[in-house]
Amino acid sequence: DGAVVDCSSAASIGSQCEVTEISADHNCSEVQVACGLGGQYIVSGQCSLQCDTADVPTFAGGIADCGGNTFEGDFCTISAYSGYSCDDVDVMCVANDTFL
Repeated sequence: DGAVVDCSSAASIGSQCEVTEISADHNCSEVQVACGLGGQYIVSGQCSLQCDTADVPTFAGGIADCGGNTFEGDFCTISAYSGYSCDDVDVMCVANDTFL
């Protein structure tokens, strides 16, 4: 899910298929598809769904900056307001394209 795979130029063993994300909401840089023995294609990796920065949770005493950390497993930068500590606060992009 999340990519279109073109194997038209990957007919020999070990040759790589072209993997293209279906939208900017997907990161498929970890996906590889190669022609294997017996004419079977071998797939490794998977696409990650990008989190929507409009869905960043709010909390008292600070703010989460998730602008550059929007793919599954990425953590946001937490900044505490004056007089507050946010040492125990983590905001991360999770699998269902939302922040937690």
